[in-house]
Amino acid sequence: MEIDIGRRAVLLVAVGVLVTGCASSGDGDEHATTRAPASTGSSSAPRSSGKPLASETGETAVYPGGKVDIDVMSMRVSEGGKLMVLTLRFTPHLPAGSEDRPRIYDLIGQTPLKSFEPALVDTVNLKRYSVVKDDQENELKSDDISTVIANNHSGLATYTFAAPPANVTEMNVHVDPWQPFSTIPVQR
Repeated sequence: MEIDIGRRAVLLVAVGVLVTGCASSGDGDEHATTRAPASTGSSSAPRSSGKPLASETGETAVYPGGKVDIDVMSMRVSEGGKLMVLTLRFTPHLPAGSEDRPRIYDLIGQTPLKSFEPALVDTVNLKRYSVVKDDQENELKSDDISTVIANNHSGLATYTFAAPPANVTEMNVHVDPWQPFSTIPVQR
């Protein structure tokens, strides 16, 4: 099997740039923690502030009586036009005695058999988009297990998808187990 070293190196650098911006906090770095390095400032790095494009509050499965605010912060096509990064902000509101720094994994009620992966639906071309994977089958997304967010503070997570065609100006964002966010604008 012949390996194109130059092409592989470019892919690894691109994946590294995307992964370094996968998680940061909306209220300061002391509130969200991840094992990924800090953002490099690339155009696909998450916005930590600003008005969300859409918001929803849902119940947590792992923490009875707990709630989590989910905000769609951006859905931006990269400069090259081939990838699009979805940035979600999670804000846990857990009752007294619960975990002080819950993982995204626990907030959304994942199980070993079902991992969290938002999906995008293109209602123009009737297509569903899933998070893209690198050449080693790793999804280009924030690590839901190692990313923790302090209770009552915000933390960001990013998910990378193939960019939709130019005629697609909005998409639906599905964040299971909650209701989909409809007509979220594609930012170019």
